[in-house]
Amino acid sequence: MPKYNHCDPIGKQLPMPIKQLVLPRNIPFVGDFIEKQISIPTAGGAQIIIALRTDSDHLSKFFSLNWPVNNLSEKPTATITALKGSAESYGLSEEFNGSRWFCPETKQVWMFGNEFYGNIKITVRGLCSELAPNEEMFLHGCSMTIDGRGVVLSGVSGAGKTTLTVALRKILGPRAQVVNDDWGPFSLDEGWLQFTGEPYLHMKYPSVHALLPNLEINPSSHPSENFYGNIDDPHSRLLITPQQVFGGDGLQSRAKLRLFVVVIRDHDMPTGISHLSLQDMPLLEQGKYSSFYDKTELFLNGSLFITDKTRQDRERNRHQVLIKNFPCVLANNVVAPEKTAEQILIELERTAPLKN
Repeated sequence: MPKYNHCDPIGKQLPMPIKQLVLPRNIPFVGDFIEKQISIPTAGGAQIIIALRTDSDHLSKFFSLNWPVNNLSEKPTATITALKGSAESYGLSEEFNGSRWFCPETKQVWMFGNEFYGNIKITVRGLCSELAPNEEMFLHGCSMTIDGRGVVLSGVSGAGKTTLTVALRKILGPRAQVVNDDWGPFSLDEGWLQFTGEPYLHMKYPSVHALLPNLEINPSSHPSENFYGNIDDPHSRLLITPQQVFGGDGLQSRAKLRLFVVVIRDHDMPTGISHLSLQDMPLLEQGKYSSFYDKTELFLNGSLFITDKTRQDRERNRHQVLIKNFPCVLANNVVAPEKTAEQILIELERTAPLKN
């Protein structure tokens, strides 16, 4: 691919908050929009179709590369309108600036003054969680198989999920195969983890560098966003294929969950592995402090549309089913990642031993 690097102003490289508002079906202004559609599978086999309407070439490019293109004839279930100008430049009030606006009735999200693709990515994820059936959810975390057993490493941004993934793959080699690197669908009924079908992953430069220290990555080799020359800058991201990151033999399309691991970094808590029960729900619901985003992420997932009590209750119920029906542990990742990885493997053997 040719050299490509979109750069946002420093103050616009973080996610915008999500707010709820009843929006008209058609905002009364005319624009020259690009429209693209994607189709994301749920764990149960349904398809969530999302359209993006934008006047930004960058957002359109990354959107259509990051997600599987919709080749179905159905109309979109939800629509994102992301415009690069301020709300005033489209004849709207300035109050629309600085937030993503979600309308539950029309399944629309609007945002203005945005060309940071990260806002589109988390909006797609939020809409998928919004539209998924109650018996399904979308987990924030790396899902993988270890000797055929499904394991999810979940946690807030910056908790160390990538370093643990690197450590596990170093220990296990091809015995560890990745289903989704950061986010994907999960069936609460049957325990299936499902690949999202992403042809390109939108990953942080430091994460790719940790997984592939010998791979040359820069805007000449991979379409990039906010790369200023520092490979360790977590605001810099690139599009890269799952096959290039994990290898053709390092991928799986489905797996049944055998261990759900919540990864934290808290020097005030005991190290090692501890079991999670329903009494630990406040830990998940409140999230943990994320130094990267400078905030907490409710239910370990900063993409969720927690805009009212109904949506908070629904996500709480999903996590209660997760904790009740599947082995769930807390891993305090404050020691060497190899040691934490070994502790996770010991717990996996305890909860789901390999059959002879």
